[in-house]
Amino acid sequence: ALIGVLSVFTSGFAIDKTILIGSSTAINCMVISDKWFDIKNHVLNNMERGVTILEGKGGYTNESKPVLMIVIPQKMYSNLEHEIMQLDPRAFIIVNSVHEVDGEGFTYELEDLK
Repeated sequence: ALIGVLSVFTSGFAIDKTILIGSSTAINCMVISDKWFDIKNHVLNNMERGVTILEGKGGYTNESKPVLMIVIPQKMYSNLEHEIMQLDPRAFIIVNSVHEVDGEGFTYELEDLK
């Protein structure tokens, strides 16, 4: 019975990884920080990735604050997290797995469209 349960979980995990809708795994990071401008500049200039700035409002403090949305390849996440913690150890980071990303830097480069 134990072997049966393990084989069901293992095959389910393998199927999930091979039949996902998209083939590119990426990370979506939502970053809330008082040092948002420095984090944004680091991502744009040093990591050469895009940043979307969303307007956020704290539910407890009622304070407006920018929220950075950064979508990066999974292998770049540890570098991003390290840099964010260097710039602002109090930063609030939310990380989600993304199974499909289409657009510049992921499925094509800007030069490919010219």
